Order: sequence, then C-alpha cells, then structure tokens
Amino acid sequence: MSIEEQFSKNLRKLRKEHGFTQESLAETAGLEYKYIQMLEGKTPPSPTLRTLEKIGKALEMEPWELISFKEIE
Repeated sequence: MSIEEQFSKNLRKLRKEHGFTQESLAETAGLEYKYIQMLEGKTPPSPTLRTLEKIGKALEMEPWELISFKEIE
C-alpha cells in the first residue's frame, strides 16, 4: 500500500469518527469537496503540508497525526 493510499484510508476513518461528511469536512477545512473526495479515492494525490494543516485544524488534530500510520482501528 502506498503512502497516499494509507493516508486516504486514515483520512476516511478519522473523518467518520469525527462525524464529518466529505462535504462538511471540506467546508470546515476551507477546501473543495471534490478535493476531499479525491484524497479519499482509489488513486489519491499527495496532499500538501498546507492541506494537512487545514484538515488537521478541522479535525482538531495536529497535522502529523494525520500521517501517523500506526494501526488505526
């Protein structure tokens, strides 16, 4: 599994745990809904550090926590 695919999996899980839809996360983070959709897709792009910061703020997490690939269950 690539780092992008692992991030995609983590993002989807964390988003759902925090009660966000893709649309509501995008709005809260100040990102486009389609971009969140792409980040959670089958062939996700690599997010920028700025994007990690925005998503982290929306989820009330530090950016590094979004890319921590310890087993998230």
